[in-house]
Amino acid sequence: MSLLRSHHTSALLACFALVHAPSAAYAQSAAPVAPPTDRAAEADALVQQGVAQRRAGQDQLALESFRRAFAITPAARTQAQIALAEQALGQWSDADRDLRAALAATSDEWIQRNRSALEAALNSIASRIATIELSCTTPGARLFVNGRETGTFPLEQPLRVETGTVALEVRLDGYRTVRRAIDVEGGRGYRESFTLVQNVVEAPDEGGNTGNTGNGGARNNGAARVVTPPPEPPAPPLSWALIGASAGLVGVGIIGHVHWQNRVALYNSDVELLGEGEYEPGCFYSTPEYPRRADRCGAILSESWAGFGLAVTGYALGAAALGAGLYVRFTSRPATPAAERPTGAASARIEPSWTCAPTLGLSGAQCLVRF
Repeated sequence: MSLLRSHHTSALLACFALVHAPSAAYAQSAAPVAPPTDRAAEADALVQQGVAQRRAGQDQLALESFRRAFAITPAARTQAQIALAEQALGQWSDADRDLRAALAATSDEWIQRNRSALEAALNSIASRIATIELSCTTPGARLFVNGRETGTFPLEQPLRVETGTVALEVRLDGYRTVRRAIDVEGGRGYRESFTLVQNVVEAPDEGGNTGNTGNGGARNNGAARVVTPPPEPPAPPLSWALIGASAGLVGVGIIGHVHWQNRVALYNSDVELLGEGEYEPGCFYSTPEYPRRADRCGAILSESWAGFGLAVTGYALGAAALGAGLYVRFTSRPATPAAERPTGAASARIEPSWTCAPTLGLSGAQCLVRF
């Protein structure tokens, strides 16, 4: 822990020395052969202004002065001052980029004299920078980092970003955009790969045209049009009405079926128990309404046939209504406007429709399907 503190303390002291004593070093290394031009003098004045602003704790103003000076005369020592100001403001990614570029200027005398201090500052900055190696299977795709376009695949070098959450986005015309967010820690390396998938487009027709043609049958510049499937239409109200009616008719058939079985049981027995101490006499017993047994049995038999007929009618009509409802549900579709109808090879991708014709067979209601 003490070693780490001493390392950071030395790095901070080195940076402090660069800020508080840049004038002499700058003057020593900036001795031109020819007299300085007005533009060079202006850049030198801006650098001195930036140094004074940093001494006063005005790091943001100092950064602006250094950048204006660098725009006039792109000197490596000026870029190093920019990086140190960005470090003071916590702009770690920009500071890392600018300080590495400044240290790459090996021919600059000021950079060489202060290399040790600059490298110590770079190590401090690098502890807050993560490295991400990015690859993409589709060359030419554009990379966006935190909403800002950064480069085009394949990338020349790994991506260096600040610690935290990094939003990555890869775009390419004709392909689906891929978005990904990753959490990174300073001083660590990461790898991310991207695979782009092409958009589904309408295939060209036999004449080579793509999409709809304009006036006079002219081609639509060969541009592919994305085919969007139409939304699934709602079921017709008639289909739901028929399906609901089928449920009611089947219920009537069940009532008739129960009545039929009850009368048959009563016909074949002496009595039919209705509850505790209650019963209904069978057809072998005479009643005041039917003094003769034959009349009583005939009445029960007639009631059983009535229940049988009601059961058959309810089941048959219920099955027919259900079949008709399903037929209307799966075969009725609203007409698609001509402008929205896919043409050419795209029409082969339309979902197949099927029809259901209800019939009555030996095993009950059947549905004949035709694709």
